[in-house]
Amino acid sequence: MDTFTLTEIEAAARHIGLDGKTPALLAALREAAESVTLPGNARDEVQRYQDMAEGLRSLYAQLGTWRAVGEAVGLSKPYVWRVAHGDLVPSPEALARYQAYSSQTDDE
Repeated sequence: MDTFTLTEIEAAARHIGLDGKTPALLAALREAAESVTLPGNARDEVQRYQDMAEGLRSLYAQLGTWRAVGEAVGLSKPYVWRVAHGDLVPSPEALARYQAYSSQTDDE
């Protein structure tokens, strides 16, 4: 099993335009990356990181703060990272919170 390095995380963030714009997200990913091991080859996982980051950035644009994003999705920092990479399944409570949030935004 490989892990993302901080350099890989920052490169992926720059690639999708997050560099310097969302320090809270990058800090959370740095913290999580230090302790979470990912399945598979890290290079193959960069797209999964990008997909996760795009989703979080979209929520941030709608909600305005990373705290609100965390509350809407119901995930802690390392938990977000692990769910995004498939080695942890969200709890039913977290899924319910996310679905409630999603249905609210679909109505707008």
